[in-house]
Amino acid sequence: MHGASAVAKKPGRLEKIFLNDELSSNGIYGLNFYILGVPHTVIIDDQLPLNSSGSSVFAGVSPDGALWGPIIEKAFAKLHGNYETIIAGDPAHSIEVMTGAPSTTYSHSFYSAD
Repeated sequence: MHGASAVAKKPGRLEKIFLNDELSSNGIYGLNFYILGVPHTVIIDDQLPLNSSGSSVFAGVSPDGALWGPIIEKAFAKLHGNYETIIAGDPAHSIEVMTGAPSTTYSHSFYSAD
């Protein structure tokens, strides 16, 4: 979810991913993602994977009840085949998929003054 957090830094940008503009009464959500710059719509339901104690296995509903995190994660997992394929993924890739824009990753090295 690091990529979603980065996208959300600019107001309104994350909301553009969702086709729904509010909580869905029927539990169906549409999200727009980009693969190689081409838009793809992913349709999902709001059924989240839970463990035996009833807690979310992956991203959970926020303390204030927001569902956007687990909904984006589920749609992203569906786009890529399943949840396992997105474990420990590259945030730069998720930013590209959510925005359609290219991203760049910079590596920083720290050298001692010795």
